[in-house]
Amino acid sequence: MKKGSAFIYPCAGSDVVGPIEHFGQQMETFVFVDIRYQFSRFEVRKPAGWHEDPDSVLIEGPLRSGISPVFLDGQRHYRHIKPAWRHSQYVHAATGRTIDVVFRRGFGQYALHEMPDESLGVFFHRGDSLGEGGSGVFFLANRHKHHAPLSNLLDVIKRKVAYPALIVSDGSNTSIRALQAAGHGDTSVQVFFRHGLRWERVRTLNRGSVVWRVELSPADDPPP
Repeated sequence: MKKGSAFIYPCAGSDVVGPIEHFGQQMETFVFVDIRYQFSRFEVRKPAGWHEDPDSVLIEGPLRSGISPVFLDGQRHYRHIKPAWRHSQYVHAATGRTIDVVFRRGFGQYALHEMPDESLGVFFHRGDSLGEGGSGVFFLANRHKHHAPLSNLLDVIKRKVAYPALIVSDGSNTSIRALQAAGHGDTSVQVFFRHGLRWERVRTLNRGSVVWRVELSPADDPPP
């Protein structure tokens, strides 16, 4: 995998069309992650002008898996799901460009750790929540968890991207107030510094999503 050539979207569900339309001419590998993916019969809508090469489909892991609670000392401790990966290639009819598309069943935190350092050009996250139906995971924040792979996910993202990189957020499940405000339509902040990064607004996508160009910065973080 080339440096900065990959895209990852945890908790993606069926939100595939827009990301490939926006970044399909830039990124070479797309990784969509969700705990609900089942591969015995798997269909997602393709972006206009793209088709999947049926001979390229490869599935690793069990076709189906439910989520089961794991109990310790009589209390639910964590959720378990059997991971799986569905690999294929999408081809752009007009240009012949080919991209690798991976649908990864499982938790986004683990999928993020699986990416090689400096492999990501785009981290994409939107439409999530902390309530019922959402992941409850703060990807764009540093939160301590007892299980190390679940902790400090923004620091993990910082290791996985190649700078300059793009981070796309609608302000959901983040502790960064500027991202929250931008997701609600505030356009006043064009550049800010947070968590050792310089964030520069690039453009707005649909569904309140904003594309930010990020680079490492020696500037001190402002007070939270």
